[in-house]
This record gives sequence, C-alpha cells and structure tokens, in this order.
Amino acid sequence: MDEMNCDLLLRESITAQPMSPAGYRPIYPVSGPFSSNFLIIECKSSDVLPHWWLGCQASINLLLTPSSYTSTPALTEFLGINCGRGRKTLIEIPPVGQQAYMVILEVPWWFSQISLAVWYYHP
Repeated sequence: MDEMNCDLLLRESITAQPMSPAGYRPIYPVSGPFSSNFLIIECKSSDVLPHWWLGCQASINLLLTPSSYTSTPALTEFLGINCGRGRKTLIEIPPVGQQAYMVILEVPWWFSQISLAVWYYHP
C-alpha cells in the first residue's frame, strides 16, 4: 500500500474528565464515515501501564438505508477488531458490494488520555 494514497479520516487527542479522586468518566466513542476497503488505525497513550496491549476496539459498520420509505441510514456491525496501543493496525474490509462504512472506535474505560488517528486507502 502506497503511503501517498492514504488520507486522514480523523485525528483526535482526548482526555477523560475526572469523576472522583479514584477514576474518570469513560471516553466517548469516536466515529467517522469512509468508503474504502482498507483502514489504518493508530492508538497512542502514555498514561497506561507498559504491559497493556489494547489501545481501542474498532467496529466497522455498514451504512445501510433500510427501506425506500426512509432516508435515515442504519448502522449494521460488520467487523470488530482490537487495535494495539502504540502501533498502527491495518484493517482489510472484505468487499460486500457496499461502499459506505462507519468506523466507531471505543476506548477502554480505564484510559484517562488517548490519541487516535485513522487513515483510509484510496487507489
């Protein structure tokens, strides 16, 4: 995959809000629409223990219009991937004749800070 053919879908640095002296409110999921069969997801966090591997969970959803009576799209989960912390995860999405997707990134509840970046590939 050529780096020149990858475009940034989203980049966010998020800090959780303290809930009490002992914890934080969970970081809300981050999402973005795309229409590619390849994603690269990067998760970085410096405030977690070195042996923690998980950075985020990526849920790939199909954007479907359920009927001709509505124009409101529905999300149907298609693929779930665990993405490692401190590395880039390449996700290949099997073609299903559908080209509109939504990625939803869920951060583990114990994180107080994370930086997320998602790129999509276009030929």
